[in-house]
Amino acid sequence: MEANAFLGDMETHSLDSQKIRFLQPWASSAFTPQEWDMLEKIINAYLIGFKKTINDMAKTFNASYPLVIQSLIFCEIESNGTTRGFYNGAANGEVMVVLDADNAAWVAQKKDKLTLSVQAYLNKDKGTISTLRSLLSNQCIKALKSFLQAGKASLDRQEVPDAVVFAQESPDSLLLVCRVTGFYPRLVNVSWLQDEKALPSSAVNSTGILPNHDLTYQTRSSLTIKSADIAHSYACRVEHSSLDKRSLVIPWKRKSGVAVPVIIGILVPLLIAVSAVIFYWWRKRRHYEGINQA
Repeated sequence: MEANAFLGDMETHSLDSQKIRFLQPWASSAFTPQEWDMLEKIINAYLIGFKKTINDMAKTFNASYPLVIQSLIFCEIESNGTTRGFYNGAANGEVMVVLDADNAAWVAQKKDKLTLSVQAYLNKDKGTISTLRSLLSNQCIKALKSFLQAGKASLDRQEVPDAVVFAQESPDSLLLVCRVTGFYPRLVNVSWLQDEKALPSSAVNSTGILPNHDLTYQTRSSLTIKSADIAHSYACRVEHSSLDKRSLVIPWKRKSGVAVPVIIGILVPLLIAVSAVIFYWWRKRRHYEGINQA
């Protein structure tokens, strides 16, 4: 069972061997050491109860294993100062129930029999609902306010992307690949241009955004070109907040189609001339050998 905390897309805390780990220099600023100890105890107690609840529900509803259960607790502060807390519960990657903190009740996100049964099961545990409401409306908001101030420099960090375009050839098509790496924050837009006009996103494949070891991100976008379309010009366009509303445009530089024929055109006559000289020299030598023998 894993537990991680993020501010935006930046990991700030993790729970390792029942101990809260601070992953940023300012990550302990929100609470006193005594408050962190109390929060650690609350989280560990909740996780023990969470695991038991999942096992009990799996037996009650005859769930098949393996069963992947995820929970997402988060809060937000809007520009007008309004605060909100959320708790989403998911099974096998799909959200099933959401905690309505205002009304102290779980709300099903689907109307099938299993989801409604899970909703009813969770709503019986009023103690857990009360604990979660307190975490969302108090500790979560307090921590968020503190982190937004203490971690402002980290949140405002900007790293410019580095991009390169290369091609992979096949008999009847060409795969253009745009590799973009080293950018921060995470949000980036990578698109392709054909003759300086944007191509639809449906024509493009992407790896998604992946993390780098240095806390930056990377992504790859690829475009397949049929042989009949190779004559067009192509370029990869990268849009990112670090570029100050500018775009990074990297054209695909097609290999010259003239170089090989020219080289061949020079080599062939040269080889013919050299062959003729060798043949002429060989004939003369044979001729001289005949005279000497005579």
